[in-house]
Amino acid sequence: MALNLENYRFRGATAEGRGRTLLEAASNLSDFWDSRPSLVVHNWGALTIAINIDGREAIFEITDPETIDALEAGDTGPLIDWMAGHMGVDPEDASDILDQSSEVIVAVDRIRPPGSQKWEPESGSSGGEVLPDAALSWVGEISKQADSKSRRRKNRPRKGQAKRLLEATVKSSAERGLTDSQISKKTGVPRSTVRDTRMRLARKKNVQKEFKARAPGKRLTKEQKAIVIETLSTTDNNAAEAARQLGIPARTVRGIRQRAQSSSVASPRTRTSSRTQRSESTKASVLGRVREGMTATEAGRQLGVPGRTARSWVSKAKKEGDL
Repeated sequence: MALNLENYRFRGATAEGRGRTLLEAASNLSDFWDSRPSLVVHNWGALTIAINIDGREAIFEITDPETIDALEAGDTGPLIDWMAGHMGVDPEDASDILDQSSEVIVAVDRIRPPGSQKWEPESGSSGGEVLPDAALSWVGEISKQADSKSRRRKNRPRKGQAKRLLEATVKSSAERGLTDSQISKKTGVPRSTVRDTRMRLARKKNVQKEFKARAPGKRLTKEQKAIVIETLSTTDNNAAEAARQLGIPARTVRGIRQRAQSSSVASPRTRTSSRTQRSESTKASVLGRVREGMTATEAGRQLGVPGRTARSWVSKAKKEGDL
C-alpha cells in the first residue's frame, strides 16, 4: 500500500539539525537524515527554520523544492536570497544579519509529496508574514550590541555595518507603509533616530539623482563637491563608502578628498578662504535640510552648527526670499 503523504507530519522524535549558523544547522540535519535508513529514501518536503539573534527568535517555514534541495546540498545562497526578498534588504545585508545568529534550528516538517505536488506554509508561518518584522527586531538588537561594543555616546552617529543595516530596514519598512513610531517600537531604536535615518535616505536619494543626471565627463559643481566633502565627514573619510552613497566613482571622491586635504595646509590667507567656503557650504546644507522639512535647530544639530547660528541663517534666508 502506497504511503499517503497528503497530511503527513513527523510524530515523536523530530528530524532536525542545530548549529550556530544556518549552514551548520542544515549540515547537521543532513547528517542525521542520511544516517536513518527509513528517512534517507525520502526528500525534504517542508522545513521549519528557527533563527535566534541576541534573544530575538523568528520561526518560519520554507516549502520551495529547489531552495530546499540546494540547502540539503550545502548551498545556503538560494535560501538567503529568498529570505532577503522577504526581509526587504539586499542579500549581502541579509547575510550580515544572519552572521550574528546564536542558534539556528532546521527541522524537516513534512516529506516531499510525490510528483509535482508541493506543500504550502501553514498560516502565519510563511516568510512574507514572519521575516519583515523579524528583520526589524534583529537589526534593533544588532544595533544595540554594536553601540555597546563601540561605546557609542548618545546622539553620536552610528557607523559601519550597524548604520548600513538600520538604513536598509528603515527603507524597506517605510516602503511597506510603517510609520517612524511603528519602526521604533519593533526595533527598539529611538523614534528620532528612525526619523533622522529616513530623512537621510531621502536626501541621499535626491543627491544620487543629481549626480546621476550629470553628463559623462562633466566636472562637478562647487555645490556637488561640497556634498562630497560633507559625505566624507559622515563616513570617517572613507572614499569608497562615500562614493557608494553618492553613486559616483571612488576615484572622483579620492581626488576631491586629496585636494581638500592639501588646501588644509595652505597659507593663512588660503586657510581663511577655505574656512569661508566651508562655512558657506555648511550654510547651504542647513538651508537644504530646512527646505526638506527639518527645523533650523534639527538641521544645525546634524551638521554640528549651533542652533542660534542655524536659526540666524534661516531667518536671513527667509528675509532675502531664498526660503
